[in-house]
Amino acid sequence: MNYEEKLNQLNQSLEKAKLVREQANWRLTQIEKEEEQLIEELKELGLSPKELDGEIERLTKEIDHLFEEANELLPKEYRTND
Repeated sequence: MNYEEKLNQLNQSLEKAKLVREQANWRLTQIEKEEEQLIEELKELGLSPKELDGEIERLTKEIDHLFEEANELLPKEYRTND
């Protein structure tokens, strides 16, 4: 392989790398926009990202409790045995 061919291959590789970088930058921009939208939605719900794990845990416990209450209201023969 001569130097001209090597140079052409290097240029092609460089162009591919540039394209991949541009695509990655575009995707990063999209992800950052999505993050901003999610943070705004959380703010509208009165939450911050730091509070999200705690809120999910609280809601999970509340749902579990409500299922238990509903199960207890059923006649014994129809209750689930979780």
